[in-house]
Amino acid sequence: MNRFQRRLAFLVAAALACAAALATVQYHDPDTWPQRDTWQHPAEVMDALHVASGAAVADVGAGEGYFTDRMARRVGTSGKVYAVDIDSGALRSLRELKSREHLPQVEVVEGAADDPHLSSNSLDAVLIVNAYHEFRQHDAMLHAIARALKPGGYLGIIEKADQPGEKRESYERRHHLPEQFVREDLVRDGFEQVEKKPDFHPSASREGEVWYFLVARPTAK
Repeated sequence: MNRFQRRLAFLVAAALACAAALATVQYHDPDTWPQRDTWQHPAEVMDALHVASGAAVADVGAGEGYFTDRMARRVGTSGKVYAVDIDSGALRSLRELKSREHLPQVEVVEGAADDPHLSSNSLDAVLIVNAYHEFRQHDAMLHAIARALKPGGYLGIIEKADQPGEKRESYERRHHLPEQFVREDLVRDGFEQVEKKPDFHPSASREGEVWYFLVARPTAK
């Protein structure tokens, strides 16, 4: 690779990193959440997972808490939402959200790369949004989530789509993950009845993206 090619590769990598950072800010900034409601339809997501008043649920990879907030309002004070993350900044933001919005039903949980630290047979539903591609020990995480779900519980995974054909690591670096990888992981790690729900199509500055939504249930224990 000559000097020009190295320089071009550096500029492309820098641009991709900048774009990923901007996307993260947009998706996690609470000021953008009302706009996100218009295309991610949180009520429909919770309906698909059968989240009801009094339910016990988890938002794994919760970030700043977009879905934590929506789930907390759905389950009410008689329910429970475990907001799980491994990032110290996200955990701090989740605690601030709990305090600011007066959500006693939210419990912030510091997870690990291979374990979300959720009690066995305790949850009606688990949701992972724009975070599954960050899992490097996805088999261990899925096994732990399957243990945490009650019999008949639901797991929802929402991720940014991409064209198949590359190695998994290439997609993970771009913060995308084609659906086929998630389906294979789910089947291998004790989930069945994998159902695809309608895709999400962001508008405005994120126009052109497609996010898929899979719902699965663990194999009967």
